[in-house]
Amino acid sequence: MSDFLIINGKKLQSESAFISAVDSGFTYGFAIYETFFIKDSRVAFFNEHVERMRKSIEYFQIRIENDFTEKIKSQTKELIHSNQIKNGRMRLTLSPGVWSLPDLKSNSVTTVLSASPILHTNTSIQLMVSSFRKTNEVFLPDFVKVTGNFPSIFSYKEAKENGFDEAVLLRKDGIVTEGSFCNLFWIDEKDRIKTPSLDSCILGGVTRSEILKAAESIGIKIIEGKFSQNELKSCKLIYISSSTRGLLRVSQLDKRIFPEIQPDSILNIQKEYEKRESESLKLFSD
Repeated sequence: MSDFLIINGKKLQSESAFISAVDSGFTYGFAIYETFFIKDSRVAFFNEHVERMRKSIEYFQIRIENDFTEKIKSQTKELIHSNQIKNGRMRLTLSPGVWSLPDLKSNSVTTVLSASPILHTNTSIQLMVSSFRKTNEVFLPDFVKVTGNFPSIFSYKEAKENGFDEAVLLRKDGIVTEGSFCNLFWIDEKDRIKTPSLDSCILGGVTRSEILKAAESIGIKIIEGKFSQNELKSCKLIYISSSTRGLLRVSQLDKRIFPEIQPDSILNIQKEYEKRESESLKLFSD
C-alpha cells in the first residue's frame, strides 16, 4: 500500500505528490515546519505545535485562511487513517508558495503534511560536540522553526559520519545551545537540573516547554541559563528532548560514557510529562 501526503488540502500518493519548482521552499530554502508525535493514532500537543507555527506565520507576515487550524486538524486525522499509523511522526511544512524577488509577495501558501511510522524506539542516544558553530547573537525568535537551518543539518550529518546519533551545537563563544534536532538538559555536579535558556540561541521546543511545566508542577526546579562547554562536559548525566522522543537519556558524549541510572527527579518529571502528553491526546480527539 502506498503512503499518502496531503498537499494544499489534497490527499496524494507520495510518489505522485509534487510542489512547484518555483516554490519559495525550493528556490530560497524558506519554509517553516513542525514535527508532531503520533501516539495511538492521535497527535500529542497538537494545539501547542500549531500555535507555535501560527506565531511564525504572523512573524513572517504570511497570509493564511482563518480556519487554518481546523483544516490542519481534519487533514491530520485523514492522513493518519489513510497511512494506518498507530505510533509515528508527522511533519507539517508551510512555505509562502511562489515567492519572487523583488517584492517577495505571494498569493497563496503551500502546505505539505506527511506522516510515517516509528518502527524502533531508542532507550538512549549518543552525542558528539560538533565542529560547526552557531552565531553568538539571536537571529530569529525562539519560536521560529525553519527548514534552512544549516548548523542543525551539517552537525547532524557530521555526527552520523562519526558514528553518533546527533551533535551538540555550541555558539562561537563556547556557550552550549542545543542538539542538532533536540533540546538539552543535564544534571550538574551538585545534582541540579539545567537547560540552556532561550537567549542562548536555541529553538523553544514544545517538548522542552512541557518538560519545564511538568517539573514546575511537581516542585522540581530546572535552572535556565547560559552555560559553557566545560560545564556540560563535567556534568553527571545528560538528556535530550524532542517531540518524538520525549525526555531521553544520553549514553555517550564524545568519548565519555554515562552510567545507566535514572535519578528520582528525572523519573518524576518523565511521569508528569507523560500525564500531560496523555491529556493532550484526549484534546486532539475532541
